[in-house]
Amino acid sequence: GHIRAGEALPLLENDWQKGEAWLYAGRFLAGEGRVSEAISAFEACIAINPNSEESTIARTSLERLRARSGSEEADDGSRAQALVNQADALLAGGEPSTAATLVEEAIRIHGQRFGEQTAGHASLLTRLARARAAEGNLEQAEELSRRAVALAVATGGPNDAVHVWSLVGLGDILQSRGSFEEAESAFRQAVESAAISEGRESPICISALAKLAKLLFAAWESGRGDRELAEASRLNAELVPLIGSIQGETSPNYAVTLFNLGLCHKAS
Repeated sequence: GHIRAGEALPLLENDWQKGEAWLYAGRFLAGEGRVSEAISAFEACIAINPNSEESTIARTSLERLRARSGSEEADDGSRAQALVNQADALLAGGEPSTAATLVEEAIRIHGQRFGEQTAGHASLLTRLARARAAEGNLEQAEELSRRAVALAVATGGPNDAVHVWSLVGLGDILQSRGSFEEAESAFRQAVESAAISEGRESPICISALAKLAKLLFAAWESGRGDRELAEASRLNAELVPLIGSIQGETSPNYAVTLFNLGLCHKAS
């Protein structure tokens, strides 16, 4: 699963790291149209160290967000987000069809209030694609995911967090369809964009790196070649200390990554 910024916060020791994590969370939440949560994230960033560079950026983002958000818009955003939260729980519980129905309703509400040419709409398309993929409808899931990628880059730019997550979602679907080369390209774009915007040690970049490493090992297992195995080994070796420093060496993701590195070493 994704390594979420909120999950990493309790494990970050330095104030600047916490401020950076809250700033990232605020930007991502704002892109999804989750106004009240984004405001809370920016306020948390500022509270940690009001004089930091991250706080200056958060303060500017907060002022812009408040200027363009009214109470009615916030209510619609909250309604849509509540549906998304329910859909996420249903998807995790193995009910993708019901989850898809709720996401479609969230898309309708969000579209009526904010329009369809927004980063929030792109994020919802990515969620709907995930639900369709879980249903087994990979063709429709891929079509939705490609729309999400195109919309995310058009509204937020190539290095925006929503674009990165849409690329990761597309990579997952392409991998499920056996399109390893296209999936690899999507994951590499996600890593590159996340590294530029958030840094290679950011949660979003670490998540994309882990996806890429997993794909490369699966590609090697399918008989593609030694290049994939060598790079999967290199990426897992990079990920082990990164995840260990953020989530701790007792975290499940650390154990999984260490296990994957062992598989790569054994295979080579």
